[in-house]
Amino acid sequence: GHPEGDLSIQTHIEATLQLRDFVRRAHNEGIDILAGTDTIMPWVVPGEALYNELVLLAEIFESTDDALGAATTVSGRHIDKGKIGTIAIGSYADFLLLPADPREDITVLDDWKYIAVNGQLIKRVNLDKALNQYDSHFNGEIYSTIMSFAVKDSSDEYSNK
Repeated sequence: GHPEGDLSIQTHIEATLQLRDFVRRAHNEGIDILAGTDTIMPWVVPGEALYNELVLLAEIFESTDDALGAATTVSGRHIDKGKIGTIAIGSYADFLLLPADPREDITVLDDWKYIAVNGQLIKRVNLDKALNQYDSHFNGEIYSTIMSFAVKDSSDEYSNK
C-alpha cells in the first residue's frame, strides 16, 4: 500500500533513497540491471511506467545510454538472447520512432510518433484515439451505473455469508 502518516512517509522516502543507492552501486560494480514493469500490478500503466523507470535509471546511472541499455540489450541478454534488444536478422523488431536522439535527452521517449509492434506500424494519434474511446466507454455513465450495481450485488453476496 501507500504510506500514510508522517513517519510512514519518511520511512518510505528513506527506503527509496537507499534502494536508489543500492541500484547505483550494483550497476557500477557491473551487475546487470534490467528495466521493465510489472504490468499485472495495480496502477502500473504499461509504457508510462517503463518511461518513468528509464528516466529514473538515467538519473541513477548518470547515463542515458546505460538506462536505455537496461531496457534493450541488457534485458535481451537475460530474456531471449539474440532475439531481444538487438537489431539483426531474426530478432524481434518492436521499436519506437522518435523525433530526436534519446541518448541526448531521454525524455524524448515520451514524444514518440510511431511504434512498430509485431510487424505492424502504429501511429500514436491512432492509438491515442483508441485509448480515448476506451476511456469514454469505461468511464461513461452507462458503464459506471451497470458496474455499480454489479459490484454492489456481488459485495452483498459475500457479506451475507
